[in-house]
Formats: sequence, C-alpha cells, structure tokens
Amino acid sequence: MSELNKFIQLINSDIKELFHFKSSEIEVEIDNRINIITNSLKEKSIFKLNHDDLLNYERGIETMPSYYGTRWTSEVYFPFLQKYNPNTLLIIELITLFYSKSIYQMVCSDIEIVKQLEKKDGLFFDRITEKENEMFFDKSTMVFLITANKSSEPYNRVRPLIYYISIVKELFVNRPTTRELTIYDEEDTFYITSEMYRNITDKLLEDSDEVRYKEVVQSMIGIYTLYFNKITYFTEIQPLFLKIIYDCLLNFEDILMFNNQYLKEAITNE
Repeated sequence: MSELNKFIQLINSDIKELFHFKSSEIEVEIDNRINIITNSLKEKSIFKLNHDDLLNYERGIETMPSYYGTRWTSEVYFPFLQKYNPNTLLIIELITLFYSKSIYQMVCSDIEIVKQLEKKDGLFFDRITEKENEMFFDKSTMVFLITANKSSEPYNRVRPLIYYISIVKELFVNRPTTRELTIYDEEDTFYITSEMYRNITDKLLEDSDEVRYKEVVQSMIGIYTLYFNKITYFTEIQPLFLKIIYDCLLNFEDILMFNNQYLKEAITNE
C-alpha cells in the first residue's frame, strides 16, 4: 500500500473514531450529524446569550486553573452549559463539525494533487507549478503525520484532524509573521506559502456561506452586531471559533454524550 493510501486511511479512521461515526464516509457522516443539530436548533431560539457562552468558554480555556488541565471543559464548563443553556453545546458541536469538514476537504484535495504530481505523466513544468499552487498544506505535514503515527508509543502519535486544526488556529489566531511554522517540535517544521494561505482563506470564507451554518451564526451574532460582514466574521469571530474548536476536539466524547442526551430528551418530550 502506498504512503498516500495509508495517509487516507489514517485521517479517515482518525475522524471516524474521534466523532464516533459508524462508517468511513466522512463527509456524509458529518453532513448527517449537522442536519440533526440544525434541525433541532430550528425549533429553538438562538440569542446573543449563546455567543456570550462562547466568549466565556474562550476565557475559561485561557484562565482555567492549571490543576484542571483539559478536564475543566468536561468537568466544569460542559456540565454547566448542559444545565443552563444546552443549545450552546449544540452550537459548539456544529461549529466544530463545519470546520472539520472544511479541513477534511482541503486535505483530500491535497492528496489528489500529490497523486497527480507523483505521476507527472503529461504534466509540463508550468502545469506542475500550477498544481502545487492549488495545495492548502505543505506535503511534509502528511509525511510528519505518517511517521508520527507509526510510533509504538501512543504518546508519540498525533491526531491528524487536531494537527490540521492547530495549523489553521496558528495562522488565523496567532498570525505568524514568517512562512516557517512548527506546531509541536522541530520534527514537524514546514512552510506555508502565500498561495497556501490564500487557498485556506478562500476556502474558509466560501464555506462560511453554507446556509445551515450561516443561519446559526447570523442568529447568534449577526443580528446583534451593527457592522457584521465577512471581514468582521473572519477577523473577529473566526479566531474565537478556532480556539473553541481545538479545545472541543480534545473533549469531543463529552460534548457528544451531553448533546446526544439532550437530543434524545427533546424527541421524548415531543
């Protein structure tokens, strides 16, 4: 089996396990879950309070006592939201799923481009350069993830989805000034070109217009904000979302448990 096929299996199995999907049809599974959440939210009211919950989540992540570690989210904040504002938990999962789908599509696109570049049959140099400029992430990120997940030591392994979320978070939250990036250590140093940055930006902006997602964001933030457009979404709202998504993925099993319970109770009470 080629390294690329191994990488496809790696990211599919990672997302399937992380989100507790039944099949490896990742986009289908994500869309099905998004439909469940958005259909439930349509029957409920979404307010500025939900946005305030997200801001509190961000502050909690940044200021939580060190002895909690990542347990603050699952032991303190998620139970709090489940009791007082469970709709926010659905929104957090929705945001996480949407960004995860976007990143998954970017990675799948990169895989197809690398396959074409490895063949190179019939591709002239200018065409090769053009295909490379369509990539979202450096090919070395795939190499790093394949190598890291061959380790016999579990703590050396790296979850692909969380790794790519970390890259996007680094780009749009920390906003580095150099093209050379390192997420964990010197072994995963890679480059983000101007073309890659533009491609990621364009993809995220395009996906933010998806109707199911846009309606929720508009109801929660847009109607309460005088100057709300793609620019303010991208520069002010998205960094908040990316911080939350990263932490949510580390605690996804807990939010899934709370949300499934909430959705089940809603069906029972109908």
